[in-house]
Amino acid sequence: MKWFLIYVGLSLNGDVESFILNESQSMNDCFAQRELALVNMGSEDGYPLEGTQLVCLYAKDKND
Repeated sequence: MKWFLIYVGLSLNGDVESFILNESQSMNDCFAQRELALVNMGSEDGYPLEGTQLVCLYAKDKND
């Protein structure tokens, strides 16, 4: 199983941008990467900036 940290951004005109920021082997690692990404984005309170979200999603490998 892999965990993916996904960035989602919404602009004022309704455009949506999304992409994978990171791949992890565990939920805890994904959450840790999310916290680092928030700091790098300029978040000072642990929340994503307005119009953005960082989501950890998992997907099973073919062998799982």
